[in-house]
Amino acid sequence: RLYDQNGLLKPLERYEDNNYSYYSEQQVVDAVMIREMKLPGLPVSEKKNLLQTPTLGNFKLELESKIAALQHDIDALHEQLKYTRSVHELVENALSVYTLEGGSHNIQFDEMPPQTVLFIRRKGYVNANQLFWDRYNELQKLREELQATPAGPFSAIFYDHYFNQFFFDEGDLEVYLPIKEAGKTGPNIRKIEPFQRASVVFVGWYAKLLASYVDLVKQIEKNGYKIVGPGYEEYIVEFSYGVPEEECVTRISFPVEPIN
Repeated sequence: RLYDQNGLLKPLERYEDNNYSYYSEQQVVDAVMIREMKLPGLPVSEKKNLLQTPTLGNFKLELESKIAALQHDIDALHEQLKYTRSVHELVENALSVYTLEGGSHNIQFDEMPPQTVLFIRRKGYVNANQLFWDRYNELQKLREELQATPAGPFSAIFYDHYFNQFFFDEGDLEVYLPIKEAGKTGPNIRKIEPFQRASVVFVGWYAKLLASYVDLVKQIEKNGYKIVGPGYEEYIVEFSYGVPEEECVTRISFPVEPIN
């Protein structure tokens, strides 16, 4: 009946009084052929073509076309699986700091690891009261085009004074995403070399980061260091994870070196 509805195999006769359908022996053979075509996943349109022109050459061509389509699906699923595993890894890492209570936490001096990143830098809106969702979206589209796998959280570099994002709308902002493909090259790909940094982790909404910045600067000087580069923000738990504002987690940091 399904083959009949799809126009693949009309019965030889159909009795209206009992609604029985009758098929010839050749049609039974055709039904077996249709079943065999179904196993490799040939769509209805291709089954119709093969029944109309049942040659071995046509069957070979249809199978080759199906193999190519299945391989494309496998490749796409492989990329999706790789991306999903990578995001799962990021979320798993974020959980280690996710249980921290609101506010900033102890200053830490360590080395920023070397990274290959996708980046977009330009002057534009930088105010902390508004999400950089447009920059985030632009960066993710770039990642999809380049088939890159994220290796770290969405991050930003504020090349103007860190105060600017809290008091001004415009500024020089770079957003970047670490990727696992260290050998990739392109106009929007660069390497961040390792450097010594001082950082604190803040739990809460981005607009409330100013006090943590001020405290971090004071602690850097108190510990005998000086700031030698722009401010970095790593959005360890960010808005795209669907968490409430007060549960976002951000690491803010500066490149530093000892005061001689």
